[in-house]
Amino acid sequence: MRRILLFLLLALPLISSGQSDPEARKNTFFPIPVAFWTPETRIGVGAALIYNFYLDKSDTISPPSQLQGGFAITQERQQLYYLPYKLWWGERQNYAFGEVGYYKYNYFFYGVGNDDANAEERYGVDFTRIRVNYLRQVLKTNRGGWSLGARAWIEDWTFTEFEDEGALASGRINGAEGGLTLDPGFIIFGDYRDNVYNPSRGSYLELVTQHSTGDFRFHRYRVDARIYNKVAKPVLWANQIFVDVTTGDTPFYMMTMLGGTKRMRGYYEGRFRDKSGVLYQTELRAKIWRRWGAVAFFSAGIVDRSPNYWSIANLRNTSGAGIRFLLDPEKNINVRFDVAAGPGSTQFYFTVGEAF
Repeated sequence: MRRILLFLLLALPLISSGQSDPEARKNTFFPIPVAFWTPETRIGVGAALIYNFYLDKSDTISPPSQLQGGFAITQERQQLYYLPYKLWWGERQNYAFGEVGYYKYNYFFYGVGNDDANAEERYGVDFTRIRVNYLRQVLKTNRGGWSLGARAWIEDWTFTEFEDEGALASGRINGAEGGLTLDPGFIIFGDYRDNVYNPSRGSYLELVTQHSTGDFRFHRYRVDARIYNKVAKPVLWANQIFVDVTTGDTPFYMMTMLGGTKRMRGYYEGRFRDKSGVLYQTELRAKIWRRWGAVAFFSAGIVDRSPNYWSIANLRNTSGAGIRFLLDPEKNINVRFDVAAGPGSTQFYFTVGEAF
């Protein structure tokens, strides 16, 4: 699974309660239940341990660092073991984040390209994931700043199941033999949002280049731009443009993908995939009553073998609506339930945090 999506219904109020007093700066440790729903997993349940701590208690500017170890099993008989982490130090000038995990998973494969006619194939995979990211702030202003950084992503995929007579079993799809990807890269990051979890104003820009040196030699270039504006007192207008381009020997499971909980809700994750893609998402978010809110959203995107083949005539689109409940007022974190649909597909999502 590309992202672990956790519904911490009981945990978030506890997590935030130990951090409202900056003078206290106490380390906290919480065991919590975990539950979530996505089209890729259906129901998932598990448990996690969250440890909030300070690398330097004399640093009164940096937010608390966090380790979160946990496991989950799903209705699709998947197993997830994960340890995401966030580390802050040096008066918020240094930020390291990433994940260590092991997953026994299964997905559906619909072929490579923008074609509607591809058959659905189920496949199983065991993979290890190690992701390390580091950012150093180089420019600070009153409303945000810019950082430079580096990353190293490592994944080792071993396939455990293919459908007979399918495209993956035939060996025609690059990457179906599995393998190790080692992806070092560089990051330029500008963040002018007023809240990192659920902004009400501001902008965000991430530029990434990665170069795989493992069993597959390919390059990735990514742009993620977001902007948030209030269009009326209770209504926020959020927009995102996401561009992801790979060149070289890209395995199918590392290609640009549309679908899932974050990018083009309404399609199964990876319903459309290829070596390059572009996506636009827009969303209206409105506060309705007390902690309750509602959203309406629209997405349009395309994947193809290179940007030279992108065409408006081949755009895919989805739209939908959802409800929100403000679970953690201190951090402004919502629980979301979304219903989204595209041609021939309707999906439901129940998880924590906004799509972008």
